[in-house]
Amino acid sequence: MASDREDGQARTVVQPKEGPAQAADGSASANDGGSSVAHRSGSPRDAGRLRGARSTVWRRVPPGLRLPLVVYLITQVIYLFWWIAFFPGLASYDTVAYVWQATTDNWITNHSVLYTALVWLSLQISGGIWLLSLAQTVAMAAGLAYAVAGLRKLGVSGRALAIAGIAVAVLPPAASFVIFVWKDVAFVTVQVFLLGTLARIVVAKRRVPAGRWIRDRQMRNLLLLVFVEFLLLALFRQNGQLMVLVSAAVATLVIAGIRLWMATAGIVAALISVVMNLWIYPAMGVTPAKSELLLAEAYGDIAVAYHERPSQFTPADLAVMTRVAPLSVWSDSANCYTSDTTFTAKGFSRAAANDNAGELFALWLRLVKRMPDEIIDARMCRGSIAWRITAGPDRIGTVLTPLEGSRQLFGFGSRMDGNPYRSAIYSDPLSDSAHKVAVFVRKATDADSFKWILWRGATWCYIGYAAVVLFVVKRREPAVLALVAVALANQLVVMVNNPAQLVRYMMGPIFLGILVLPLMFAGRTVRLGAAPAGEAPRTEGAPSVDGAPRVDGRERTGADPAPARSAMPAPTPAPDDTRPATRPIKV
Repeated sequence: MASDREDGQARTVVQPKEGPAQAADGSASANDGGSSVAHRSGSPRDAGRLRGARSTVWRRVPPGLRLPLVVYLITQVIYLFWWIAFFPGLASYDTVAYVWQATTDNWITNHSVLYTALVWLSLQISGGIWLLSLAQTVAMAAGLAYAVAGLRKLGVSGRALAIAGIAVAVLPPAASFVIFVWKDVAFVTVQVFLLGTLARIVVAKRRVPAGRWIRDRQMRNLLLLVFVEFLLLALFRQNGQLMVLVSAAVATLVIAGIRLWMATAGIVAALISVVMNLWIYPAMGVTPAKSELLLAEAYGDIAVAYHERPSQFTPADLAVMTRVAPLSVWSDSANCYTSDTTFTAKGFSRAAANDNAGELFALWLRLVKRMPDEIIDARMCRGSIAWRITAGPDRIGTVLTPLEGSRQLFGFGSRMDGNPYRSAIYSDPLSDSAHKVAVFVRKATDADSFKWILWRGATWCYIGYAAVVLFVVKRREPAVLALVAVALANQLVVMVNNPAQLVRYMMGPIFLGILVLPLMFAGRTVRLGAAPAGEAPRTEGAPSVDGAPRVDGRERTGADPAPARSAMPAPTPAPDDTRPATRPIKV
């Protein structure tokens, strides 16, 4: 019998008195005649060796990388299933527009030029859009892993965060969204990364003295990363500038010490996006978007106001309106849930609307002064996708992401004649079985009974806000409120200026709300390791298995507690007691 010590614990090893000789690698030698059942392939000993090998590989992974690695691998597999089921990727009208613009030199700023460039790059490298949709699955899986790792640093349960990150990929509405060739996918992916960066900034603020962040490399890198993420948000959506400004404003209010730099990052990113759209892109040959992109919602407001109060329109107002469409078209197409019914109505001239854009906008301003209640009601109704939990009327109350693919080319058929990339966007699943399963589970979650929780971003906004606020109350760390900045900005901008009830506009808050949900269940105490009087607590061992950071011998689960003040020295553990004394401290 021999004594062996591993990981600080005594282990007794019993040496057999007799038995077959063993080779150096631990396997039975040839002279045993192969008679030992324990040495046969598939025996418990072999199974134990396999488990030991796996355990050895897992131990080689740094503890801080285990949680994000697990989340990345599992979510990537899930996304690959959906990618195979809907190869080369799900498409919509916008998808065909990207391909048409990128392959016919008809680039227009009504869509994200940056995302159209990604479509062009995918077409040039792979001959189709499948490479871009595949890259989106990799980026989103990495973003989820990055976000949960950042939230873990706040002291939230690693297991709970792993479940949340994987749940985002498991839910069919969110999973099918990731394989869409849409600028909104890139936009939401950046939002997920931004959540992880803001969490890291909050943690970094705990250890960086006030006013000395410039000397800390990690803080400088995080602020630079925030700027890049702000810039990408502003470039991937036309209203991204507003979301960046609101996000930066919220983060600036709650994170003390770096307010100037956070605000500067948001303002500069928004300004760069404006300069790109107004001057740099046109200089590169990109056609500026027509006024319809900015004023379509205003046209919807005019239609609703005229339908409700036609008597309050002056002859001058009516004269402007009749240049674009008959008054009957304005009235009959009015729908507070969407402006598309007016903008796309038969008899509504887009060309005339562009020619009279200035006068139509002046009319809208007069209506805001004359009947602000009607305009506000129209805006709140059209923005209800952002604030109301329950779905609106069928077909217009909640517009889900489509699954039919793009064989119809959504009206681009004649413009795509002779285009070598016409068939590159056709749906062609790599597995019929996977396709049938994916369609079934997606349609099952399309049911009206599930819309309030699976398709309404407003629901997850409120759940996310509650989780973060409860965490702040328990930990007394107001800076954590920065985690709601992105979802709040998304919600406010869509509420104020929204064309239709499209769930993709609020898909970001769905992802973010699920990810921060574990904060609601975080504890309010930490445990400190005892240390001799007059000495700082010593680090006890390696980080925990799930990657929880241990600093100065204690597991960080919240804000740094104030140093204990006591005239008596801390008790010293007995020499034969290797376990550190612990005591709960309220924070």
